[in-house]
Amino acid sequence: MPATHDIKQSDNTPVFGVKELSTRIKETLEERFGRLCVRGETSNVFRSARGHVYVRLKEGDSILEAVCWKNVAEASSMEWHDGIEVECVGRLSAYHGGSKYQLIIDEVTPSGEGALYRMLAERRKRLEGEGLFALERKRALPFLPSRIGLITSLQGAVLHDVLHRLRERCVRDVLIWPSQVQGDEAAATLCRALQGLGGRGGRGELGNRQGDGESVLLGVDVIILARGGGSIEDLWPFNEENVVRAIAACPVPVISAVGHETDWTLADLVADYRAPTPSAAAEKVVPVRVELLRRLRDQHALLAQRTVNVYERCGERERGLRARLPSPQTFFNACLQGWARHSDAFDKAWLHLVEGHERTCATQERLLENTSYRQVLKRGYAAVRRNDAQGTSIIMSRHACAGARDLSIEFHDGVVDASVTRGERHDGV
Repeated sequence: MPATHDIKQSDNTPVFGVKELSTRIKETLEERFGRLCVRGETSNVFRSARGHVYVRLKEGDSILEAVCWKNVAEASSMEWHDGIEVECVGRLSAYHGGSKYQLIIDEVTPSGEGALYRMLAERRKRLEGEGLFALERKRALPFLPSRIGLITSLQGAVLHDVLHRLRERCVRDVLIWPSQVQGDEAAATLCRALQGLGGRGGRGELGNRQGDGESVLLGVDVIILARGGGSIEDLWPFNEENVVRAIAACPVPVISAVGHETDWTLADLVADYRAPTPSAAAEKVVPVRVELLRRLRDQHALLAQRTVNVYERCGERERGLRARLPSPQTFFNACLQGWARHSDAFDKAWLHLVEGHERTCATQERLLENTSYRQVLKRGYAAVRRNDAQGTSIIMSRHACAGARDLSIEFHDGVVDASVTRGERHDGV
């Protein structure tokens, strides 16, 4: 041991404790690289019971261990699984207990269209398994809504296009709820808009029109969720799970009008109706004014014609009934004949019923006589009764005579009074 120490001292080889060396490596990594962004493919994804996500970032044969703490994982919309390209922003650090370094992830986003599409496919499959996209959940749109809710951005051409198309077709009251339709905060603002117009707002809650301070009642009959076209990243807020669930929970029908005709989002699948464009949504929600007036005229003419037809058929039926109706005398005679027939039948039925009851009563009387105790008395038996303040009662045994003074003995041909002169007598005494 002393020789080894001498060698280290002679060639100036530094000596470190394990803990000190680990600390120096950790400090060097954190100071040298600082905050950085790493792109790679996820592998060996594991979520601990505490909610932390441990993952390996791969590029070819190279592997970087990484961890996403619970608070970051819950705040992110990332759905962790193997095989997706991600961009992770964070810092490098070393772990004392394992002689390894890892990336501490502060932010994570899917990298590239392919990864987003894979994430979208997985989310769609999971939500579809819950029944959120089922056809039986979808509600019919109102034919002519009194008030239309419009959720969109105040910037861009979508708002102008929808309002212009609505004015062309049939003027309706439109309640606009401005919302972000792109970016990190868009999903949250879309959820608030859906809850405000359809759920928490509801009919009866007071709101204010912009600019004039006039109080109005919130609550709409149908909601249009609209934005223009864009890339999958631009439309991604309409694929977020909280937006999908907010549409599913909305108590009024929702029309999804997101992007161009070839663009599809999860909002389109869960909505009650999917319009290929925002302008098409306006065309769907209200009819053309001229077409509506024409349909009203056609319905009025059809109703008038049907009224005339019903009146004519009623007149023909009345005339037919008058022709078949017999004279009053004929009708009266028929009633008398029917009464006579029913009267004879009633008399016969009544006589039959009375005779049946008489036979039943005679049978019951004979049965009662045969089972009477007086038939037993004729065979030499007697019924003994005691008479006291409580009344008269049958004596069923010798013990019942205790305390009795006055008795009555009934034979088949009469009753004899008796009195008890001796106490209880036992057999053999």
